Amino acid sequence: MKKSTLWLIVVVMVVAFVGLLFMQVKYIDATYQARRFQFDSSVRQALFETNHDLERDEMIDIIRVDLGLPGYVVRDYLIRPTEGSKAPFDLGTAGQGLPDYKLEQLPQPPKKSYDFVTPGDRFREAERMLRSHFAEPDSVTQRILLQVALEGLRKAQYRPIYDRIDGQHLEEYLLESLDKYGITIPFRYEVVDSRGTISFSNGSLPVDQPDKIYTQALLTNDPPSRLHYLRVYFPGQARFISSTIGFLIPSVIFSILVLATFIYTIITLFRQKKIDEMRIDFVNNMTHELKTPVSTIRLGVEMLSDPDIGSQSDRRARILESINAEAYRLTLLIEQVLQMSFFDSHDSRLRLRMTELDMEEIIIDATSTYSLKVEEAGGSLDLDLEATRTEVLGDKLQLTNIIFNLLDNAMKYRRPDVPPHITVHTASNDRNLTIRVEDNGCGIKREYLKKIFDRFFRVPSGNRHDVKGFGLGLPYVALTVKSHGGHIHAESDLGVGTTFIITLPLLTGKGKSNNVRANK
Repeated sequence: MKKSTLWLIVVVMVVAFVGLLFMQVKYIDATYQARRFQFDSSVRQALFETNHDLERDEMIDIIRVDLGLPGYVVRDYLIRPTEGSKAPFDLGTAGQGLPDYKLEQLPQPPKKSYDFVTPGDRFREAERMLRSHFAEPDSVTQRILLQVALEGLRKAQYRPIYDRIDGQHLEEYLLESLDKYGITIPFRYEVVDSRGTISFSNGSLPVDQPDKIYTQALLTNDPPSRLHYLRVYFPGQARFISSTIGFLIPSVIFSILVLATFIYTIITLFRQKKIDEMRIDFVNNMTHELKTPVSTIRLGVEMLSDPDIGSQSDRRARILESINAEAYRLTLLIEQVLQMSFFDSHDSRLRLRMTELDMEEIIIDATSTYSLKVEEAGGSLDLDLEATRTEVLGDKLQLTNIIFNLLDNAMKYRRPDVPPHITVHTASNDRNLTIRVEDNGCGIKREYLKKIFDRFFRVPSGNRHDVKGFGLGLPYVALTVKSHGGHIHAESDLGVGTTFIITLPLLTGKGKSNNVRANK
């Protein structure tokens, strides 16, 4: 797949997902705002009805006290609503033609029908009068009752609020009205006057959230200076509103799944593209790497076929030695590629033959063998073995290979105008052995340090093929160290050199004295 096509797919997916996310966020916000507006409207209506119930109660008390009638007669025979009655009780209508009062100040009860229940013997005459006259809009009885009610309201405004409102009735009316509109969450309320003095309360209201407090004027026939206000606050308002849009949760989950799928797809596409590029680079490098030993072997065979070479034993021996070395080199290259096939196994671990080993002996043997190659390049290979404990559990062949690989890597990436200088350090603590392989080579850019342990990755060097390899050496080292329960990482400064640091777990209960190390 071309890069342009890949980026086109990415751009289309980004635009599609951003558009989907924007539309979903707008929809959720609009739904939440609609639910909040509905909640506000319901609360205000409930508070209005609570005030209406309180004004009705006060009207009943005024008529009861001034006419000397028991409360149940006024409540049951004058203003108890029932279904189907054709006799409305409306103080506004009944009071038409009375110029002494402003009827618009009176609370207007809802247009409901009312009926009358037969009372006891003591109030039979009152019942007869109310039945025959009160149902008529312009009856003298209703005018008298209205006159009494208005006069009582005029006097009531000077009475304390405690005498006009029953706190228990207030809370009952409030609960009933809120429940009617489906609002069942806990709330706090208080009744205050125009100066902020609290008369009734079931809890404190927050002073830093005035926009979340609902206010309703009580007993609205009073003058403004003597009005009292019912203030209500819902601590769980946000959670309650959010719970009403719970049906949107699946859409959020689906969006998250789409996002996860989108990210995974993008990562997979770029990873596949990277692998394809590395495979192409691998094939190119492998072709170049294999050509050299094959050409050398072929040339050696042609030289051996020359009759004159047969009589020159020394020259013949050197040719055979060269053929053998190149054949061994081919074997190592093939073995390295085969070892990397373990990366594709499920456990991504090498098959190891674990034995108790002295890692210091392995380091000494490997550096002794490799020091000749370093000296031929005019360089030096030094040891700084300070570890007091060096016994590990591991595969001798694999551990030897990782030392050779790191030394070979230091020689491959040396600076051409500077003699190579390689140092191998060891150190230990109670649990781990640390091995550091330092060189003074060309170094590695910081952006490539985390990639050098990836298969087929090679630090970019243009089209140059002076550095041989398949990009498999360091991945093999990292796999081997990991299979031994250890860890490897690299530190490098461009143009200064690179240090590879390996940490391996030590055998428990094992140690090594300085005298033993000194006798080596």
